[in-house]
Amino acid sequence: MVEQLADLVAKLHEGYDMVVVSRYLAHAVSEDDHAVSAFGNWMFSRLMRPLARFPVTDALNIYRGYRRSLLLDPDFGFYLKGPVLEPLVTGMCALRDLNATEIPGSEPVRIGGQTKRSIVYNGSMVLLMIVRLYLRKFLGIRV
Repeated sequence: MVEQLADLVAKLHEGYDMVVVSRYLAHAVSEDDHAVSAFGNWMFSRLMRPLARFPVTDALNIYRGYRRSLLLDPDFGFYLKGPVLEPLVTGMCALRDLNATEIPGSEPVRIGGQTKRSIVYNGSMVLLMIVRLYLRKFLGIRV
């Protein structure tokens, strides 16, 4: 994925607030996915789409560039509960109607073997964050 770094930076210079290297866009693939993680990535990306005015194909990917101002947004810390940094950056772009885009980039097999994260815990925290963003965007409720 390092091959996409120049393209990612170029897109940021074009004025985008966030650029995600998507494992599911165009010709890109994830060699690290298994059935559960592939389903989770698909589901969370679909759940993020109604929040955003930009297409979301990879809400969970950590390979992304974004403006520092996103992290300094007063609401960012409020919604940052648990391991949700990457999808929250996408969510904040959506909540603030910022300019975001994705570029394709394949993900190689994980170095070191299996993931160390708890899929159930992480997925639960991301789902809770998305529900909270829906309540904020569509009902004006900050919870």
